[in-house]
Amino acid sequence: MRLIVNIVRPFSAAVALCAASALYAGITPAVLDQQNLGTTNAGGAVANDQTQAQTLTVGTTGLLSHVNVNIFKRNNTVEDITLSVRSTSGGEPDALLTAVSLPASAIGTVDTLATFDVSAANLSFNAGDVIAIELASLANNVFPFDERYDWRRYNTDPYAGGQRFTNGVAYSDFDFAFQTFVIPAPLTGDLDGNGFVGIDDLNIVLSNWNQNV
Repeated sequence: MRLIVNIVRPFSAAVALCAASALYAGITPAVLDQQNLGTTNAGGAVANDQTQAQTLTVGTTGLLSHVNVNIFKRNNTVEDITLSVRSTSGGEPDALLTAVSLPASAIGTVDTLATFDVSAANLSFNAGDVIAIELASLANNVFPFDERYDWRRYNTDPYAGGQRFTNGVAYSDFDFAFQTFVIPAPLTGDLDGNGFVGIDDLNIVLSNWNQNV
């Protein structure tokens, strides 16, 4: 009987710690990875005649959770705004990886740090990868220009990890305002994030047993 117990205990622990990886995404919070925020009074138009994009360099290996962008809408804007995440080729926006839209009602006529949740796409990136975020809308950008979105920008080039693009054309005169949040890739089974797998991680697994996460 003692032999059976000694076999079952490590086997049970191994099974529990394998389950830890599946639980990780539901337990571990997203952390701020890249950002470019500050004081600005300028913006790049996002409408049916202009798309805007910003490339960035991933700093934390893991899953891209959500993206914040500092935007506002003009008074008569009713169309959705869509944020796309793209791969890059040669430092330029390339293949579409995912896209998420927000209604005009979610964006203010003053600066709004709008959150686009892209976690459902399960996009995993490594530190050093260069990706692009792009904003687009079908808002009709005609005089008197009261139906469009504006993505806040900085009239200097403060973000060293990427550059901005308008309608696919690269510019180095300024960068757009954004934040990216990542769920860091864990050491397998390291649920408490202390750098090693131990009894505390097993207790997290057991405390979540038979729960939806």
